[in-house]
Amino acid sequence: MRYSKQRELVYEIIAGTKDHYSVDEIFEVASRKMPEIGIATVYRNVNQLTDIGRVRRIKGIDGVDHYDATTIIHPHFLCRCCGRVYDAKIPYDAVVNELQSHIDDAIEDVEIILKGTCNKCKEKGDN
Repeated sequence: MRYSKQRELVYEIIAGTKDHYSVDEIFEVASRKMPEIGIATVYRNVNQLTDIGRVRRIKGIDGVDHYDATTIIHPHFLCRCCGRVYDAKIPYDAVVNELQSHIDDAIEDVEIILKGTCNKCKEKGDN
């Protein structure tokens, strides 16, 4: 795959935040830095970055995809109120090891998605 300044910008936006942006959010940031970029270019580039393994796609509560530049397997929390997606701070390796202790098959991938109400929404009473 050839170098693309648009793809590199999209990657930098995804990698530069702890939030897990949707394409619309990535486009909003990208268009401030590169006004000529189009939403279709952002879609194409997040798909290419996902295909080559530079970013992970996380399906949001409302079906909107969010993107994470941390490609090692780790758990996520999805807020049912605001739709925010972020890394869950749980002992992931311990959970996987516990699961593995109950089956003979070799676990190669585990996707842990926790769904609920984030602290910000709980404080606002949005639950």
